[in-house]
Amino acid sequence: MRIRLLRDKLLFSVVAISIVVALASMLAVSFVIRQQHLDQSSALLHKATRIINDSLDERKENQLIATRRLATHNNLGSTIWYLTQYAQSDVDRETLFTTYQQLVRDTYKLGRTARFSKTAIYDASGNLVSFALLDRSDESLGFVERFPSPMFQVSSLKNGDELSRKTLVSTASVAKINLNFGALMPKQENVHYAVVDGFLSIETYVPILDLAFDATTGKQEIKQLGLVVSVQPLDQLLVDQLSRLTDIKINIFTPQGFSCGNLLSYRLPDGKGVKTGVTVKSTEMAFNEIVVEGEGFYQSLIPLFTNQQVVGTIVALHSKQIVQRDTWQMIQTLGLIAFACLLLILPFDRDVWQISTLSRIFAIAVLFLRLPIWRQRRLSVRNVI
Repeated sequence: MRIRLLRDKLLFSVVAISIVVALASMLAVSFVIRQQHLDQSSALLHKATRIINDSLDERKENQLIATRRLATHNNLGSTIWYLTQYAQSDVDRETLFTTYQQLVRDTYKLGRTARFSKTAIYDASGNLVSFALLDRSDESLGFVERFPSPMFQVSSLKNGDELSRKTLVSTASVAKINLNFGALMPKQENVHYAVVDGFLSIETYVPILDLAFDATTGKQEIKQLGLVVSVQPLDQLLVDQLSRLTDIKINIFTPQGFSCGNLLSYRLPDGKGVKTGVTVKSTEMAFNEIVVEGEGFYQSLIPLFTNQQVVGTIVALHSKQIVQRDTWQMIQTLGLIAFACLLLILPFDRDVWQISTLSRIFAIAVLFLRLPIWRQRRLSVRNVI
């Protein structure tokens, strides 16, 4: 009787110790796995940040090249000078229209090719000359006649149509564009971020330079005769493209709030826990954790600067559910392994303590643990041979 009680106590002790060891191992492994997944999420967001920054830099460079091409195309400076001299005089309107027609065609072609949402040409005084507004839902283009009073001449063309007097509509105003530049004319090329029509955008200024007569010197000199402005929004099309490249969710914010993105319920960027005092030259990624409608995310914040002022933020988001799912799957796998090992440890006959069974299990376990090492050594031998 005493031997049986001692055997039962020993059996229960083995089971209890096995369970405690299994739970402790699962807890330790789950902690390690969670930390690994956290490191992987951080690495993924760092990689996504680099891809986003590289994509934005490439867009800025391509936009500057395209805008510069228009500013130097087909003697644009001379054309602007000609229109400036005669646009406010009682000259034959059809003669001027031919020049306007070619100018609008060039403006429209650039906008379509470079996928700009807005392209505009201004004269040296900042007066609008021609424009192309190319939203997905609505496209309008035209020019401004200055005589007898400034009026927009606007046309909505379909693919293949040509600008003509019959397609033009006169109006005193056009949405999303003004008759004047409205600020001091830039003297140098400039590519910067700006909020345009509610979207965080890349805006480019390229001066139009050409020979012009200088009354003070009586000679022709290189002067700024106008300005080309192009706008490319960071819209949903860009978000979807970057999201496919990085395999994460992306939201874009302006100072007013949400602009576009994959996570519509995330309306304001959450910078809680992020270091303040980030500058335009900072290379440190702002990384933190947030909760949106009960779902957790790891996020990196990419501030976009113009003149050392933040004009917008791009947020890269990696769902915690992916990390939690992978961790839980690993814990379940470890639990099944621990349960299977516990069944092997327990004797099949409660009345007979089979030490030989434990010996076999121990031998199998040692063989199982040694197998990867044996395979690795075998591969090493093959490589050497």
